[in-house]
Amino acid sequence: MKYYDWMNVVRVILKDGSVTDIGFYDDYGRVFVEGKEYKVADTTSDLTEFEHDGIIIIDKVYEILSSFKELSAFVSENNLYDKITSKGWKPDLGNMKKYIMSQHIIVVPEENKNDYSVCVVDGSPESEMFYDPDVCPENYDRVEELCISLLKL
Repeated sequence: MKYYDWMNVVRVILKDGSVTDIGFYDDYGRVFVEGKEYKVADTTSDLTEFEHDGIIIIDKVYEILSSFKELSAFVSENNLYDKITSKGWKPDLGNMKKYIMSQHIIVVPEENKNDYSVCVVDGSPESEMFYDPDVCPENYDRVEELCISLLKL
């Protein structure tokens, strides 16, 4: 679990462009931050389909984004929510596209891939997208490139 827990630490980029403190995502489209509930979307959602307060961002992604000195100039000139949603800043799914609409996808290390009879993402490049960037340099680099692409929008 140490490889995947990083995805459970989230924030919300609100429609006004501000970013909340770390909260808890309940898997039903809500993030709770200090007792306040936010209805959230992700960047793959059709934002016109439902009412929401903002978009969800994994804290580690926000931390990497915040490490760029260009971010302060970027947010002083742009609403972060508007920039992300209007320009379609989306993660490159690459080979993960083949798993869209699949249920019961399990991410396992290469040595355990034969233990399951459902869709398994194993020791392939796309499985690195799920690993904590602190322990997977390839995923850190991927997230960093994604952040750079946002700052260039």
